[in-house]
Amino acid sequence: MYDAVVYQDFLDALHSVSIYNSTIQGMPALAPNDQLLGGLVLFLSLGPLFVISTSFGVFSHERSSKSLSLLLSQPISRSSVFAGKVVGLTLVFVPLVATPPVLAITASLASVGEVTVQLVVRLVSLELLAILYLLFWLALTIFVSIVASSPGDSFAIVGVVWLMLQTSVFQPLASAIVAALVFPGETALQIANNPQYSSLNSFFTTLVPPYGVAEAIFGGESVLSFTTGSLRVNYILNSSIAFLQWLSYAFDDILSLCLSITLILVASHFLFSRMDVGG
Repeated sequence: MYDAVVYQDFLDALHSVSIYNSTIQGMPALAPNDQLLGGLVLFLSLGPLFVISTSFGVFSHERSSKSLSLLLSQPISRSSVFAGKVVGLTLVFVPLVATPPVLAITASLASVGEVTVQLVVRLVSLELLAILYLLFWLALTIFVSIVASSPGDSFAIVGVVWLMLQTSVFQPLASAIVAALVFPGETALQIANNPQYSSLNSFFTTLVPPYGVAEAIFGGESVLSFTTGSLRVNYILNSSIAFLQWLSYAFDDILSLCLSITLILVASHFLFSRMDVGG
């Protein structure tokens, strides 16, 4: 009977625990748990859909409807048209998709403690990460829109890429293909137990921008699903580690993301400058 009472008291204590950890001094530490960052998981999974749905036909639709040729008949350069499309779409998704999750976390943090300068820096960094993440999907969608022959093809291609990444199919499949080339003649079990493969898999994961953003936000290896699992020590809002320490940890992911966006946009601009808008 006594054990049952103790167990019930333990359950009641669990239900009353704040989403914030407490330090030894009893002061609340601004370190959110899985529940608080759950909205970011939804953002990583579903945020790209908004970008895709608003930009998949940005060039392919205008080309097929002949409106692009009419636009380019005006005294305006293709570079200006391209830059205008990118900036315009970015100004659409930033306030509607990238900012609300960060504002929600800000409100949650402010409700239980003082908003410190360190916390503001981390929240600004989180907002920039969210913008960069969506900008990657925008760049990818624009590239496909230029290459695809129709808006339907553009939407289908980018949608398949999104689906493969969100279901964690693309990265393991690509890692397996690379492993078969790097370690020929070895069985799957031998490859999995090879420490070089673990290092290769980690490196490849960093190169895939959506996984890199998830790793930078949550710490460690994070899959893009609706549950984050255990948070690692290096997640962005963990106030127990210095901001510069987190930045050093996430630097490779952020660099990969920025390089990916730059390369895709440069390639898109090159193709657009040579695109036949009359067909």
